[in-house]
Amino acid sequence: MTTLLYIPYGFNRAGNESPLNEYPNDQYADCGFWDFAGQKEFYATHQTFLSRNAIYLLVLDISEDFEKNTYKNMIENPFDKTGEYMDFWLDNIHCYTVNDTDKSMTLTNDLLNPPVIIVGTGMDKVQDTNKTIDSIEMYLSKLVPKHPKWKHLRQSFFLSNTEPSKYKTQFQSLRNVIFERAKEITKWGDNLPTRWILLQKEIDRLIDNKEFVISYDMAKKLASKCSFSLEEVTLELDSFLKYEHEIGNLVFFEDIKSYIILEPKWLVDVFKCFVAPFQFQIQFLDIHEWSHLRSTGHLPNKLITKLFTKVPDLYSNDNVVIASDEMKGKRAFPLQIMEKFDILVKPITTDNNEEYYMPCIMAASLFDQILDNFNVRSIKCWRTSWFGLQFDFLPPAFFNHILVTFLKKYSLCIAGDRRLAIYRGIGVFDLEASKCQKLAVCLSENSVSMQVWQFKMGEGTCYHANRKYLTQIVDFLQKKYRMNIPYLCFFKCPDGTHYETAERIYLNDVSKTTQNYCPKHNSHTLDELRRYWFEEGEDVIDESKFISEYCWLISYSVCKQLTLLVCCNNFCPYHGAILSENTTSLYSNDTVFDISANYDMRFERKEMHLYT
Repeated sequence: MTTLLYIPYGFNRAGNESPLNEYPNDQYADCGFWDFAGQKEFYATHQTFLSRNAIYLLVLDISEDFEKNTYKNMIENPFDKTGEYMDFWLDNIHCYTVNDTDKSMTLTNDLLNPPVIIVGTGMDKVQDTNKTIDSIEMYLSKLVPKHPKWKHLRQSFFLSNTEPSKYKTQFQSLRNVIFERAKEITKWGDNLPTRWILLQKEIDRLIDNKEFVISYDMAKKLASKCSFSLEEVTLELDSFLKYEHEIGNLVFFEDIKSYIILEPKWLVDVFKCFVAPFQFQIQFLDIHEWSHLRSTGHLPNKLITKLFTKVPDLYSNDNVVIASDEMKGKRAFPLQIMEKFDILVKPITTDNNEEYYMPCIMAASLFDQILDNFNVRSIKCWRTSWFGLQFDFLPPAFFNHILVTFLKKYSLCIAGDRRLAIYRGIGVFDLEASKCQKLAVCLSENSVSMQVWQFKMGEGTCYHANRKYLTQIVDFLQKKYRMNIPYLCFFKCPDGTHYETAERIYLNDVSKTTQNYCPKHNSHTLDELRRYWFEEGEDVIDESKFISEYCWLISYSVCKQLTLLVCCNNFCPYHGAILSENTTSLYSNDTVFDISANYDMRFERKEMHLYT
């Protein structure tokens, strides 16, 4: 398993009843432990909770085989080796919490935040403890120089949770290291307005009363009660909620702000309603419902209602749905969150069906079977070459984002068994009304590939627009999720398979006329394969353009005294709201700063690293 340790900097989550009140505030901080489920069904949800303002404990059972296998088919198969498991989690943490342009995540010793601490358990089951520890340390030392993700690693600890009395020293050292690493995170020790702390205590009171979700209107009333300015309550409240969201205290999305999740575990419980292995669903779904969901990904409204019975807050005591507007809103809200993170989607279909689908829960399908369902290998079907993007690492959830984007643009095909042609890691789309041109978008090991199947005469069509669409959405998604995962563009023989890396021809590796080996056709040139995806005379693309870029021109304001970038809603969390567009007075209602102090603001137009 892996455990995520959150440190809510600056706030005491347990309110006045916390035992931490007995100690000096500058020496202690509350923390919350988050245990990430390891089953592959949960991978799509991890993106919601991975935070840069956290410490990660990567817990490994060192009594198992540690040597690293390959990533081959990892999305469908369990991890074969402990080293493979560790590699996967480090890739995910690095992708979702760091981008190469954010210098604040790099420490003076060239290490990266957030920190990852290896905790090896199962020492009581190991016969030669010294040999085991030495082999793991040697394995880690060989891997560290190869990729920036290894800069997150700090210390390693080896202990037994079943015999803790024998490892008291190691447990205490682990506690000390957690505290020391926490102080290296940028938000540690932030000075915040007193009224923010008062609002946090109001939230703690609601959580104590089992109120885990509140409306935005109710949050505004609480903010006013805590001396937030009436004129600027929305601006300051949004800044407070964004800050609390960043440090893991609550869940708030500005684009779906009708409700605020005060206790993140509530969202975890909602996710478990939908994204969970069968052993967690057997109480609520019969085997036929589960089989249909796994094979088609289809979530009819009746099934959604049934799954919501797991969350009491969304159901009445007698298991009858409460039909009030408030309850309808509360039930719609988690569905909107899952749509936001592309866990659920309403695909475009020819019959305009508005029901949800959940691609991440689907079982794997053999690609050969899909080809047979569409009769692709017949003489009546002509295929383009494969065009693909090979990433250094492709998180499973990121392909969901890509696939869902295609689902919202193109109409899904109807397969031979009358089901929508959406599968785990694969989507097949109609490109035109005649349905004679079909686009297959496929996931494989760290790669996304696409191919067009044409069932009408003529080979003259160039699909450069579809190629551009794929690269553009990948670039957009990297900006949206603050990720930076470089990739290379490649082509492959029309009769090849997307998931085999052999015989891939990379765009900038060879000249247009160089012959490249093909086991079926003897050879191909780059020019032969690229003509399906590039127009006549179109330049070879500069792949560096597709390495995520976050910079663009945008107006912003900077507080001269604090030299900080004021957030986009023009509210400074330290001083208050911006009152004018030139020289600005900032005010404060708390004791942290001078009341009514004036600070000059400068408004400029510069190239900044900002995110959508």
